[in-house]
Amino acid sequence: MIIFVSGGVRSGKSYFAEQKAMELASDSKELHYIATSIVYDEEMKKRIRKHQEDRTKSGLQWNTVECSANIGEIASRFSKKDVVLIDCLTTLLANEMFSEQNEDEQSILLALQKIANNSFAVIIVSNEIFSSGTMYEWETLNYMRKLGRLHVEIAAVAKEVYLVENGIPRKKKG
Repeated sequence: MIIFVSGGVRSGKSYFAEQKAMELASDSKELHYIATSIVYDEEMKKRIRKHQEDRTKSGLQWNTVECSANIGEIASRFSKKDVVLIDCLTTLLANEMFSEQNEDEQSILLALQKIANNSFAVIIVSNEIFSSGTMYEWETLNYMRKLGRLHVEIAAVAKEVYLVENGIPRKKKG
C-alpha cells in the first residue's frame, strides 16, 4: 500500500506522515524512516534534529536508514511487517538529478514500487512547489516537470493521498 502526503514547506506534512505511520504500525509492524536529505548547512541540521526528536518522543522504535540516492538498493531490507516512511521525494529527486547515476523519474518510481511491494505500507512525503509561477531557469523548470510527473504517477497508484496545509491534512483520495 502506498500513501502519498504532500504540502508546502513547513506545512506539517512530515508530522502528519509520522502520525500516519505510527497508526499503521500499531499492529506490531516495524517502523522505518528513510531519510533522503544530505546535510548542507546549519538549518538542515536543525530540521533533521527536530524530526529525530519527534520520532524519539513518539515512544516507538524507528529504524532510520539514510539513503540520499539509489533508493531501490535498499528495497530488499523490508518485509510485509514493515511500515516505511520516505521523507522526502523532493529531496530524493534533486539528489538523483545531480548524482553521477542521474536516475530518471521512471527509475525512481520503480524503486518506490519495489519498496511498496516488499512492505506492508510505504508513506511518501513530498513538497508542493507548483504555485509560484513559471519564471525559472531551465534546470529548475526541468526539476519541477519531473517532480510533477512523479506526483501524478504516485497519486495514481496510491491508496490514499493527502495534502497538508497549515498543519491540516486534507484527504484527496482513498
